[in-house]
Amino acid sequence: MRQLAYRQTHHYEEMKEHVICSHLSIVSAYSDKLQESTYPKLLLFAEPGGLITAPMVEWSKSHLQNLTTVSIGPGLHYVQEDNPDGIGRAIAEWIDRI
Repeated sequence: MRQLAYRQTHHYEEMKEHVICSHLSIVSAYSDKLQESTYPKLLLFAEPGGLITAPMVEWSKSHLQNLTTVSIGPGLHYVQEDNPDGIGRAIAEWIDRI
């Protein structure tokens, strides 16, 4: 029984590692494509932010071409609920400019 539990746990860990590596590969490829792209991009962020932190915004500004960044004010994880009007205005203004 202990040996079966060990094998199951070991198999789970191998699968988990494979999934993580696969996701990292996808994210890395996506990041490369974004850095190569000259298409207009809009990055909305809140302060202090939950998913998009200040260092991530700075990295994006220095690595992504044709990027517009807009702070929509205070917010954490659910910024669309914290400031839906600010998000709508930022998108509308960005679309008018491109």
